[in-house]
Amino acid sequence: MLPGLTLLDLLLRHHPLAAVMTSPSNHTLLSQALAGKATCFMQSELPFLDAAKNPLPFSAPAGNGCALKHLVEKGIWDTWKQAGIEYVNVLNVDNILADPTDTSLAALAQAEGNEAVMRVIPRQNPQENVGVIVGEEGHWHIKEYTELTAQEKDLTQYLYASISFFCFSMSFIQKAAALSLPLHYVWKKIPGTSLSGWKCEYYIFDLLPYASRVGLQQATRETSFCPLKTPTDLPAVQQAARRLLNKI
Repeated sequence: MLPGLTLLDLLLRHHPLAAVMTSPSNHTLLSQALAGKATCFMQSELPFLDAAKNPLPFSAPAGNGCALKHLVEKGIWDTWKQAGIEYVNVLNVDNILADPTDTSLAALAQAEGNEAVMRVIPRQNPQENVGVIVGEEGHWHIKEYTELTAQEKDLTQYLYASISFFCFSMSFIQKAAALSLPLHYVWKKIPGTSLSGWKCEYYIFDLLPYASRVGLQQATRETSFCPLKTPTDLPAVQQAARRLLNKI
């Protein structure tokens, strides 16, 4: 392990074509921290809504459903296309075990002719905050956990969970940039206030039905999923980080 380097530094040291989607609240800080390591691009925001779904004077990031559109609109797709890139991994930063340099999803996409591939793990807790995999061979998609009925949360209904690790072909990303996605609404506390409201977001998995073929890569929880969602997750994430650093 090299002193003074972060885990991201080590993962990306041989892969300079990386991009990080930021928000208005952290764009400047992340752009400075990742200068020369990754391209930072800022996502748009949407207003919170009151109980009647009227706009409030507070806003929040519009969600990862905007990511592929931004890659095209901000010229990043063009840069990668000129560099000969054929597939792009898209993942959440809160999962310490999601390796952005993993080429196995792209290999599966190429072998099966998939426009999209997603990594999945077996479900183990009906109350876990993860989307579930629905559909059939070649036409898989995701149903968000906040929108599941009590019956659908049963482990016998859906066997696999999404860990928000996708691989998309460059041609699909170009197509996705022109698509209009539905909004999802989640009732949440509005940061910095005593109020609550509907948070509006676009989800990247709503792009999956537009792919001609979607593949699944099954993985284990132990090797692929260790998210940092709350302070209670920190010990497990620290252990996972140490295991990763020992391998690098």
